[in-house]
Amino acid sequence: MNRQGPNYDPTQWLTLTEAAQALRVHPTTLRRWADSGQVPVFLTPGGHRRFAASDVNHIAARRRSIRRVGPVERIWADQALATARKQLAAQEGERWLKQHDGGARDRNRQMGQQLMGLILEYLTAEDDDGPQLGQARKIGAHYGRASGELGLPLTDALRAAMFFRDALTTSAIQLPDNVRIPTESQVRLVTRINRIVNEVQLGVADAYAAS
Repeated sequence: MNRQGPNYDPTQWLTLTEAAQALRVHPTTLRRWADSGQVPVFLTPGGHRRFAASDVNHIAARRRSIRRVGPVERIWADQALATARKQLAAQEGERWLKQHDGGARDRNRQMGQQLMGLILEYLTAEDDDGPQLGQARKIGAHYGRASGELGLPLTDALRAAMFFRDALTTSAIQLPDNVRIPTESQVRLVTRINRIVNEVQLGVADAYAAS
C-alpha cells in the first residue's frame, strides 16, 4: 500500500535503510515487501520510499512475537502449509481457483504468508481479542475486493477462505503422534484458528457488501 498525501512529516518517517535496520532485514528485502504491498510505504515526490515509524515498530514487534512461537505452533504451521499445498493441487478444477491467473495467485500467496504470520502471532498472544483479529479482517476485505474484480461470486470467494480454514484446522487436529500437547492446548489452538479465520471470512463479506 503506497501512502501519498500532503501530511508528510519527515520526523515520523524512516528511510529504506533506517527501516531495514530497525527490522533487521536487508534493504532489498524491505524494498520487495513494500513493492508487493506487504509493508505500508510512502513515496515522496522524488520517488523515494519512506516508512512510518509506527508501522515499522509494529512490524518489528510482530517479528519478535513470531520468533517466540513455540515448537508445537511451528510444527503445526509447517504441516498446515504442506496440507494446503497438497489439497490445492487437487482443487485445480474448481472455479474459484481457475479464475486466478499467475499474478492473482502470486498476490494470494503473499496474503496467505502475511495471514499465516498473523495467525502465529495471535496463537502466542495472551489476549483473545487482540489487534490481530482486526488485521485479519482487513486481509479478508482485501482478498474480497480482489475476488470481486476477477468476477467471482461471493460464494466462490468464501469457498476459498473455507478451504484455507479447513487446511489449518485439520492440521491442528491431526498433529503428528510425536507432538505431545495437552488436550486443552489443542482445543485452544483450534479455537483460535477458527476465530481469526472467521474474521477473514467476515472481511470478504464486507468487501462484497460494499461493492
